[in-house]
Amino acid sequence: MTLDIKTLKDIQRVQEAILNNEEFVLGKIEPINFKLKLDGGRFKDYNPKFIDKFVAKTILSQQANYEKTLKEIEKQYNVKISDEAKLLKFKLEKGSLDLLTDLLGLMEVFKEMQSIHQLYAVLGIAGGWFSYMGFSKYLDTQIKKTEIALNEAKDTTHKEVLLKTVEAIKEVSTNVMIQKSINNPKQEILKMLKDDEVLTINDDIQHKITNDDVNEFDVTLPVVEDIEEEIEDTYSISTYYFKSKEKYFKLNGLTVNANSITMPAKKRMKIITKAEAQQPVKLKLKIIKDGITKKVKSVYIIDYIEN
Repeated sequence: MTLDIKTLKDIQRVQEAILNNEEFVLGKIEPINFKLKLDGGRFKDYNPKFIDKFVAKTILSQQANYEKTLKEIEKQYNVKISDEAKLLKFKLEKGSLDLLTDLLGLMEVFKEMQSIHQLYAVLGIAGGWFSYMGFSKYLDTQIKKTEIALNEAKDTTHKEVLLKTVEAIKEVSTNVMIQKSINNPKQEILKMLKDDEVLTINDDIQHKITNDDVNEFDVTLPVVEDIEEEIEDTYSISTYYFKSKEKYFKLNGLTVNANSITMPAKKRMKIITKAEAQQPVKLKLKIIKDGITKKVKSVYIIDYIEN
């Protein structure tokens, strides 16, 4: 089955195909039309011949944040997007204030994705740009859909794909820069709206956004638990800090000193004896990493393993 991406509905169709374990290849990928419609108050019967400060600020904000979004995608997925594709070209229409442009850069990215779960994550970023919801809330809905599909999946390979997909979306959701770049342009518009003015995105008239919704687009800092891993490996010891309360060892290959305070003194002495003889020692470690950055925060020596 060949699936084209030409509209927002096409994005949603590809997402469904991934969740439902349908076999497909991407066909034609074309720039998707993106429309901001402002109505009521100052924007009723708007004359597009005159561009005021509001319109200029809106366009510049869209452009700057679109570039930030694409820059983060380039960095996270090791892809290259052309400068031309990063440029938004707005067209103003009569009546209410309608700003139309094509999202070419996001479309270029789909062609570069090397795996299904990465494709789903980038589809999520694109969907967030089109969404009337704050980015975190929008991604939460995508995570829930994927977790439901994961629980219902019976095929092992499909389960593995969905598990990686959940992880990929969660990784995007913890990227504060992407969240800001997608939320900020919407929030900036809402802050400038008066009480009788509304914003709709891509003619989604069921979800009109007003200045009452401005806080929905606040940045939500991710709450991610630390990652704990237990490993067994052989290490050389360069230093033992006798005066440290935590009885630290410096293990070659680790940037963080290993805490041995919970170990029995006899086993600690065996490690010290090995270190003085410049002999490698086999240890069981508990390594704690930051849930977002994946950097090692602390290391504990759980056990000394006799050779």
